[in-house]
Amino acid sequence: STAPFIRRHSAMISLGGNNQFSGVYAKLGRCKGIITARHCADDFLATPHVALVVKDVAHKLLVDTTDFEHLRIAYDETDDHPTDLSFLIIKDIILVNIIESEDHDFYDLAAFDKSILMEIVNGTCQRFNWCVVGNPNVKVEEQKKIIDGKVENVAVSVFAIIQGSFTGYELNEHAVDYITLTIGSGFEDFPNTYQGVSGGGIWYQRFITDDVNNYRAEPILAGIARSQSEQTIKDGWKVRTIRGHGLFAIYARLRKDLVD
Repeated sequence: STAPFIRRHSAMISLGGNNQFSGVYAKLGRCKGIITARHCADDFLATPHVALVVKDVAHKLLVDTTDFEHLRIAYDETDDHPTDLSFLIIKDIILVNIIESEDHDFYDLAAFDKSILMEIVNGTCQRFNWCVVGNPNVKVEEQKKIIDGKVENVAVSVFAIIQGSFTGYELNEHAVDYITLTIGSGFEDFPNTYQGVSGGGIWYQRFITDDVNNYRAEPILAGIARSQSEQTIKDGWKVRTIRGHGLFAIYARLRKDLVD
């Protein structure tokens, strides 16, 4: 299963109550941090403290937002449609150690196979082995629990890996790319809205084989979710499209901006 690998690299951030968003723990060289949507990072840095969700049991990990450096990726404020991608670099090594001690890991952006990008650009990728990962706010429950003898307000978050199908890749004139997935919405366990999943990873669960009999799945971070469409009907099913920045923005533009 690819779920444990994806879970280790997924970040969940709470601004209080059901106001939460998602991200991906990642590293490039000695820099470790959270890749997320820029509009999420802006909300993150507008408050003095946020909570990171790092365990499956009730806990409180409040972090100072001054412990992060905000790198806006391929951002041009004069552009009518600026990029919506950020890297929140963690400056506090103690916080890095805490995150890693809770069985999280930072996805290595340097270990990237360029042939995977070409599969996606050329449309030869496997179209149904995709997912978006994050924390749908509609799934968050606020409860009161007694912790250490005190009544505390607890937000119970749901970490969701939601399967979808690849439906598009675009590279615009500013050398910024986008990935689009079609995904169920509002039936069975599919959330009615994907608010809160913004900033979460779009993963390509690439099946590879060394022979004709044995296959394994290799999760590749292929995008960062930034927006959702209106709900529509496709082939009798309620769906939305999830759009996010793609591999070129994550691997090439981030590296360039970090060096600059």
